[in-house]
Amino acid sequence: MSNIRVLLVDDYPAFLEILATTLGKDARFEVVGRASSGVEALSAASRLRPDLVLMDVTMPFMDGIEATKRLRMAPDSPRVVLFAMETNSEREAAARQAGADGMLFKYEVEQQLLPLLTILFPLPTSVPTSMSNLALTDFVTGRLNDYEKLLRRVGVAEQTREERLRGARDFAVLLFGNGLYIK
Repeated sequence: MSNIRVLLVDDYPAFLEILATTLGKDARFEVVGRASSGVEALSAASRLRPDLVLMDVTMPFMDGIEATKRLRMAPDSPRVVLFAMETNSEREAAARQAGADGMLFKYEVEQQLLPLLTILFPLPTSVPTSMSNLALTDFVTGRLNDYEKLLRRVGVAEQTREERLRGARDFAVLLFGNGLYIK
């Protein structure tokens, strides 16, 4: 499996280091570049082709929301997660409308970034082909329980969490057949 290529964007170098250190805890992520403005982010993304852009909202020359809009215009655009020191409903709505995949407070990064990225880039799971239906059911149920815990930990609303879990259960049955006994 190839690494998930990440571009870090913030005009505050110390925060870029926090992001890099946090990403360093998961070997799947490889920091391929850094930028200090939305303008630099667009240029770097075009050149580096990252899978993920982690970007501050408030920066000189072009803010993160405008840069996100422009990044998302590309046919193979990267995932984008925005960061802010403070936010409000208008800013959050603008981030969603721009196409951001997530938004976190900067002070939450060390606790919330990797759980959010695990949702955006799920860990691959391999299932041995020799598993019985009962063992496969136990395996899938365990992964669904892990997914539910993750959704709770990152604060996904109950209704949204139930919809995502129902979709995951339906997908598991579709993938492995009706021999699964998933609650």
